[in-house]
Amino acid sequence: MSNTFNEANDCYARAEKALKTGLMKWKPDYDVAANEYSKAEKAIEANLKAFDCYLQTKTYFSAAKCYEQAGALAKELKDWENMIIYYDKACEYYREHGVPDTAALTYNKAAGVLETIRPEKSAEWYGKCYDTVENEDRHLQAAEYANKAVRMYLKLKRYDQAVHWSQKAFESYLTGSEERSAGRQVVTTIIIHLAQDDSVAAQKAYMANKGYIHNDERWTLDQLFKGLDHFDNDAITSALKSPFFANLDNELVKIIRDLLQKYQPKKSSGDDPTNVDNAEDDEAGAVL
Repeated sequence: MSNTFNEANDCYARAEKALKTGLMKWKPDYDVAANEYSKAEKAIEANLKAFDCYLQTKTYFSAAKCYEQAGALAKELKDWENMIIYYDKACEYYREHGVPDTAALTYNKAAGVLETIRPEKSAEWYGKCYDTVENEDRHLQAAEYANKAVRMYLKLKRYDQAVHWSQKAFESYLTGSEERSAGRQVVTTIIIHLAQDDSVAAQKAYMANKGYIHNDERWTLDQLFKGLDHFDNDAITSALKSPFFANLDNELVKIIRDLLQKYQPKKSSGDDPTNVDNAEDDEAGAVL
């Protein structure tokens, strides 16, 4: 079916070219574009028919490949709903018939495409990547996929799901004997809890797993929680400005910035220049 796939891509390219305008071409050629797009859609139908034939011969990998190619063609046509259906079907067959690595790679590729188009589905599919490779005892790769899900759920501000997948990543790092990475994952979970305005859950996560966190980072977190306990905004912001927070994932850095804004120390009246001016006016009035 690779020839069919290449032909469909050629059809799509010709359709896109027909729609372009320039100095020598003022109007899009809609007739040519429609004809070429139609040919590309027929290539999708050909892949789906080939899938049925491969099922009859129990050639399941090739059958799954047909759905994957149909998904790729639907992506080129920006037919997102069918793209999701075809890729999902392909991955189901890859998983069910003994090629989980291919399933995970396909889900990961499709999830990347969907990040800005269907972010919820992208997050869900990164989770499926995690499930697929974790079942194969590939714990470090599973943790990477879990963190992709964390990143997507943070973008969506769905913090409960982000905490869930951060915990999954933590467990995978531990199982894979990556304690340093596990410690960093604890920090991720703490920050997400703080984004939820739940300092109790953040401190609970810290106390349960602080032994995995590097000494310098642990000292910073100790100062942060002392500040939170005593409502000391100066101590809180001082801790949040620690360099190690700035080196985290972009979505976590955004949360840190929001927290710095939230806990920004209030200026005392003595620091307000308008108060100085008012005091001078009062003194001048008294003299008069």
